[in-house]
Amino acid sequence: MIEPTAITPVTSIVSVQVGQPQTRTDDSGKKWTSAIGKSAAPGPAMLRRENLEGDRQSNRKYHGGPDKAVCVYASEHYPLWRQEFDKPEQPFGSFGENLTTSGLTEEGVCIGDVYRAPSGAMIQVCQPRVPCANVRRFWGAARLPVRMEETGFTGFYCRVIAEGELSSEDVLTRIERPCPDWTIARVNRAFYSKATDAVKAERRAIIAIEPPLSSECVAHLRKLGV
Repeated sequence: MIEPTAITPVTSIVSVQVGQPQTRTDDSGKKWTSAIGKSAAPGPAMLRRENLEGDRQSNRKYHGGPDKAVCVYASEHYPLWRQEFDKPEQPFGSFGENLTTSGLTEEGVCIGDVYRAPSGAMIQVCQPRVPCANVRRFWGAARLPVRMEETGFTGFYCRVIAEGELSSEDVLTRIERPCPDWTIARVNRAFYSKATDAVKAERRAIIAIEPPLSSECVAHLRKLGV
């Protein structure tokens, strides 16, 4: 069991989403399959080691697994995207997130943060979410992935430390913060900035915090250039 180091309620879950792969047709008429368009769970959802019950990924090469068990996205970002892309009714779950939250943004969340739900379920932040083509397809917005990178509003992934139920309106309590200097926003800047000497040094410094940084994130940084 992880012992609390700074027990402070910091956020709540606005909505819990699950979904199954579906085949859709994009604006060009091309068919594509993804589980990105998730829907609100009908009740408490059981969090398992690799996903929420009732949730599944289509492409396991890029989605899912222990270090991508839970995708989190801030509800605070939805008004911007709904307005910018003229999608006023776009629902939560449209970024493929399992948890839409209030109070957890990329500037305030750090790699390694551990959050506990009232049920005892615990998740640990381990990497930013990298926007993919499925976000663009689902929203019908060609520039959305680029804009997510520009703003840093990418969301993030968590691994599961302890299983348990998650429900809308649950308060999440941060119980550990081992890497207070390494926000998701800072890691995103290292991802998307030009590979200057300073940026490469930053990437090397991020790699040095593995764990709790995911091995996939380390590999991505090395591929970008260190």
